[in-house]
Parts: sequence; structure tokens; C-alpha cells
Amino acid sequence: VENAESLADALGAAARRGIEVRVLLYREVSESLQAKHRSAEHARALEALGVRVLRHPKHLSTGQLFWSHHEKVCVVDSKVAFLGGMDLCEGRYDDASRRLRDDAERPTWPGREYYQPAPVSTNALVRRDSDPCDVDRSTTPRLPWHDVACGVDGGAALDVAAHFAARWNHHRDALGKS
Repeated sequence: VENAESLADALGAAARRGIEVRVLLYREVSESLQAKHRSAEHARALEALGVRVLRHPKHLSTGQLFWSHHEKVCVVDSKVAFLGGMDLCEGRYDDASRRLRDDAERPTWPGREYYQPAPVSTNALVRRDSDPCDVDRSTTPRLPWHDVACGVDGGAALDVAAHFAARWNHHRDALGKS
């Protein structure tokens, strides 16, 4: 999608064109304890864009304590699929250079993409409850990311699509949704 500034923009544009877009969001156990986990907010925003969203059933109410949090899957028409470690969230954008600092005149990492979750020196004390994206870019390096993912097609993509459909249907039934 041209000119999309975020994944949500791209998914919403696809939904407006009549493409069925489904997102299965992980429900963070710690969401009520840590402000950084905002899957309910993300679900509402995506639904407002026409995206069908399911969140994992509540952990304690179902007795299911573990889910596939690190399973990221994108399937297109059951013909091509991408899967792997791609974290599609704030602070995870990176490029092949994995630079630690931004160019002040032409920033690579807009807004919340410049991410540093840990104190980097005794001179840059960061409270544990502080926002890891709210750092002084002139003195604090960002945390680079390197995720591995792959794309498959043919029968392998069809298998990934069937796997996603099975997970979707399981969660839909567990949530009592239609």
C-alpha cells in the first residue's frame, strides 16, 4: 500500500478495498500491570479500520497460561506466507546497518521507533517504569534489532494458512465469537 505510514494504515487500506484482513493478537498476561502492553487498544483501532481482530482468550479464565506469543504469520491468499521473528510493534523497526544513533537532520527512526529499554550508563539513569522510547537521542543509543523471517509459497504457504485458520477458529470458539 503506497503512502502507508504504519502497519495499521496498510491493513486498513486493504480492508477498505474489500480484502479480508484478520489479525490474531496476543493477550499479554501483564497488560493490566504494564502500560506498554496495549493489545486491547490496538484491537479497537484495527477494528475501527475494518480489520477482523481476535485476541487470545483470557489466560486465567480458560486455564491456558501459555500461547504462541512469538509466532508471527502473514498469509496472502493461501499462496504466499511470511513467518518468523518479525516483531510488528513499537521500537522494532531497523535496517541492515543497525546504527545505534539517529541523524538529527534526517531521522531514520520516527517517534517511538527509537527504543532503549535499559540504562546504558551511570550518567543516563533511566527509571525502570520510564518509557523506553522517551530518551535523549543525542546521548542515548538505541537498541538495534535483528529478527529472522522467511517467505514460502506453494504447498508450504497453504500449510501456514491452514495453521493460521486452525488457531483463528480455536480462539474464536474459545471466545464464543462468530
